[in-house]
Amino acid sequence: RIDRYLRDAKGKPRLPGMLNFPLYGSTLDVFARGRPTSVLAHRIRSMLRIHADPFRMPSFVDNHDVDRFLAVGDEAGLKQALFLIMTLPGIPVIYYGTEQGFTMQRAAMFAGGFGANGRDHFDREAPLFRYLQRVIALRREHPVLAHERPVVLADNAAAPGALAYRVGTGADALLVVINSSDRETLLDAVETGFVANAVLEPVFAIGDQGVEARVDQQGRLTRVLPPRSGQVWRATKASTASTSESLAKIGASLDPIAERTSDDRLRVSGRADGVRSLRVVVDGDIKASVVVAVGTDGRWQTDLDTSSFVDPEVRHRVVAWSQEPIAVSAARTFSVDRQWRERIRSDDPEGDDRGPDGHYRYPTDPLWEAQRPLDLCGVDVETSGGSLRITVHMRNLVATWNPPNGFDHLALTAYLELPGRSDGARVMPLQNAELPDGMRWHARLRVGGWSTALTGHASASASSEGPVLTPGAAFEVDRARATVRMTIPARALGDPATLEGARLYVTTWDYDGGYRELADEAGANQFGGGKHDGPRIMDASAIITIPASH
Repeated sequence: RIDRYLRDAKGKPRLPGMLNFPLYGSTLDVFARGRPTSVLAHRIRSMLRIHADPFRMPSFVDNHDVDRFLAVGDEAGLKQALFLIMTLPGIPVIYYGTEQGFTMQRAAMFAGGFGANGRDHFDREAPLFRYLQRVIALRREHPVLAHERPVVLADNAAAPGALAYRVGTGADALLVVINSSDRETLLDAVETGFVANAVLEPVFAIGDQGVEARVDQQGRLTRVLPPRSGQVWRATKASTASTSESLAKIGASLDPIAERTSDDRLRVSGRADGVRSLRVVVDGDIKASVVVAVGTDGRWQTDLDTSSFVDPEVRHRVVAWSQEPIAVSAARTFSVDRQWRERIRSDDPEGDDRGPDGHYRYPTDPLWEAQRPLDLCGVDVETSGGSLRITVHMRNLVATWNPPNGFDHLALTAYLELPGRSDGARVMPLQNAELPDGMRWHARLRVGGWSTALTGHASASASSEGPVLTPGAAFEVDRARATVRMTIPARALGDPATLEGARLYVTTWDYDGGYRELADEAGANQFGGGKHDGPRIMDASAIITIPASH
């Protein structure tokens, strides 16, 4: 859509550049919401394919029209997002306050302004200020990052993890590698394009000082990536530390596996030479890998747990890997056809979208009363092992403002209490309310037209949504049926053995850089019929308890 403004149907230029909102959305999805890095890989490839001049498109991680990054993500994710735009084509734009860790959308930098709380916030020693100095210097010192087209080398289709791309050719070529996961990630046998046994010199690292790496005889890089890391390397000389004779005695392979499965276990097997044991790694997740012994005949086999994989369209990637001595197999892929069980349907009366006391009023724009987009009509709950799928039925779904998530004039907030736990939070962040009937939440999902957030209860408060949970939730919108389906993978919930006995509570309101304002009198952009600090809840489900199996 953006490209239509840049050139006409015949390719004649109209504008030299536009704000790169698609890249922004994918950056937020990956680094704030825990979506797979394939989202960004697709965006980078499509950006280079569609736009004639991607180098003149301003890139950003937040601005005055959208949430601050730190309102929906954390500092580690923000550093990675900034690292990304500084290593891709475009014109990086830093919104004031990002370097000071602002969370309010339009708060003032200095004491006399809005939201400044009476003090100056400009600080040259702030950690993010110093970090930005470093990453900006990286871009300035290596013009190839601003003037050459990157080539995506690796990504993760299923979960947070590795993203690798090469920028430039010859002596100026740089290898950029990111791990968006909170866990160590295996980057395996990536074809770098560098010469055999090339030593990779560290140019930049988000965290500690970068460390040297080396590619193998085929120019491939296999490496354990630290959590939430970002690194840039350049090739220098070739090493002669390993000979082809010694490498020939070490290796690992995977037998063919089932392309699709509906079981919770998947049998994998293979062969290994020169190693006594190895790890079977799925989607790069080293922590969840299975250690397996190699038999005297060189054969091995094991069963993989696939119960937390919920998307049948995703191709999961498995490799056999030994860290010392280094050996890695060619990858195999598979998909899981997850079996969902309908657990309970909770209906909600039509026309009760008037707030907790029945006196709330929609904003004065006629669309609100005509469509009643916050009228919740029912909730369907399905489970598959420890994964949860929620389908919310609304009176109407509208998309007047062309939102990227497929609907607007609505924010759904779902609270989940996990079974068998005594911890959790009662406060409903940013909604000026507490959960009813003594319920305590462990996971909270907010879904709106422009932003989503899956968060946990630890450190959540009335003013903070809590830490981001990954992998992020997926959602599907069907405006014709007025439904929003949200899927939370078991891993994001801590891999519970069951969700029987879990409790769920779903509310409706609207979200525009924050939950929309409430006042005594309704206005064009605010709800009426309540106090400014009243609950931001227009309609809500009953507390839904997931029943036991029969």
